[in-house]
Amino acid sequence: MTSLLQILAVLSAMTSGIIVGIAVVLSRFILTEGTPETLALLRYAIGVLCMLPIAIFSYRMRFQLKDILPIAILGTFQFAILILLLNHSLNFISAARAALIFSTLPLQTMIIAFLLGKERLRPQKIIGIGMTFMGLTIAEWPNLTGSLAGQDHWIGVLLAASSALCGALCSIYYKPYVNRYPTTSVSTFAMFASVVFLFFYTLPSDVFWQIANYSDDIWLAIIAVGISSAIGYFTWLWSLKHISATTVTMFLCLGPVTAAILGAAFLAEPVTLSFVSGLIVVIVGLVTALSSKGNNNFQSKIPVD
Repeated sequence: MTSLLQILAVLSAMTSGIIVGIAVVLSRFILTEGTPETLALLRYAIGVLCMLPIAIFSYRMRFQLKDILPIAILGTFQFAILILLLNHSLNFISAARAALIFSTLPLQTMIIAFLLGKERLRPQKIIGIGMTFMGLTIAEWPNLTGSLAGQDHWIGVLLAASSALCGALCSIYYKPYVNRYPTTSVSTFAMFASVVFLFFYTLPSDVFWQIANYSDDIWLAIIAVGISSAIGYFTWLWSLKHISATTVTMFLCLGPVTAAILGAAFLAEPVTLSFVSGLIVVIVGLVTALSSKGNNNFQSKIPVD
């Protein structure tokens, strides 16, 4: 029974990683009509509605008054700011490249945890981190230095990297709250706080009032992204209960792979030899770093999707 449970947990973690890639591709399609702000708002509004029944069912205790504001602030950065940066990056780079850069989130978490004195960098981790950034260089160098390279590509890369950095910082500072309260309750409240922020952020602009004019295909994609966010959280959290956080995190590698395949198939995004080569090196680097002993200490139970 235990082995079957572990197999199901691995499949659940794989599902979560694949959903990351699907959501990035769908988001790039939505941005043909929508805006990064409205996409973020609608995505997490749907996500909250999907997560709410689970949070209510698993509710066991009230938040302490002193914890409400920090969780809300972390939620605003973890969901609203992070996804705004990632959505904006999709206006400049392909879904596959955005997903590839975003997949460095666990390594950025590892580096920040080391700088804050919360985690040791063992030789295996250092090798893995070096390989990952070497893979990113291989994948992106032709676009950043070639004859067709421009400022836009640099902007897209920096936005996607900043998005992952935002998630890495929040992952570390969430830890005391997910240790104190049920994870689904913290996730749902944090996501709700981001929706409130995004609502007031978009309300004064014209883009908010153009939501009703989206085509049916865009609305279907928005609903799919919102539901996928909820499914991604559920599968991530469920797998964390049965296998190590390190193992679960490694399946984020499936995000850029999925985004590359779907982006090429449905968005006609080019998949170059340099990108594939860099992707392989990145995946090997992530697996090398994350499979090192002692990684579970800094991993947050709040996933980013």
